[in-house]
Amino acid sequence: MLLKVPKLLTYLSFLCLLFIFQPHRCDLCPQSFNMEFNLRLHKSTHNNADPTCPVCDKKFSRKVVLQTHMVRHTGEKPHLCMLCPASFSQKGNLHSHVQRVHSEKPFKCKQCFRAFAVKSTLTAHTKIHTGIKAFQCQYCMKCFSTSGSMKVHMRLHTGKKPFLVFKYNLKSEKWTV
Repeated sequence: MLLKVPKLLTYLSFLCLLFIFQPHRCDLCPQSFNMEFNLRLHKSTHNNADPTCPVCDKKFSRKVVLQTHMVRHTGEKPHLCMLCPASFSQKGNLHSHVQRVHSEKPFKCKQCFRAFAVKSTLTAHTKIHTGIKAFQCQYCMKCFSTSGSMKVHMRLHTGKKPFLVFKYNLKSEKWTV
C-alpha cells in the first residue's frame, strides 16, 4: 500500500523528530529520549526486581525514589541550614525553609502587614482576611479558609496522620508502626 505524499511527509517528519531530536534510544524497547538522563531513568523500569523498602515493603520504580522514601523510616536529616540549626530530610525542604525564613520578604499583607518571601504564600494568606471559608469538613460541616487548616482539623475525626512513625524493637530486631 502506497502512502499519499502528505502522510509520507508527516511520517518522515515523525522519524526525524524521533531520531534527530531524541537520539537516546533504549536498546530494550522502541522508546527514545531527548536526554541521556531520561533514558537511564527509563531503563530502570525494565528491571523486573523493583526496589523495595525493607521496612514497609513498598515498591518503587527507581532506586533513587526508594532512597528518598527511606528517610521517612530513618529520621535522617542530612540537609543542614547554614544560617540556623534547622535540618531537613529533603533538599527541597531546606530550600523552602531558607526562602521562607531567611530570605527577604517583599510581599506584605495590606490587612495585617505580615510579610512573605513568596507571592503565592501572600495570596493564600489573604484568604483568611476575606471571611470566605470555602473548605468544609465532610464530617461536621465546619468551614475553613484554607485547605491546609481543614486537613489538620479532619484528623480529629479520622485519627489518620499524613505520616507514619516507625519504631525499632531491639529484642525482635523488627520495625513496627
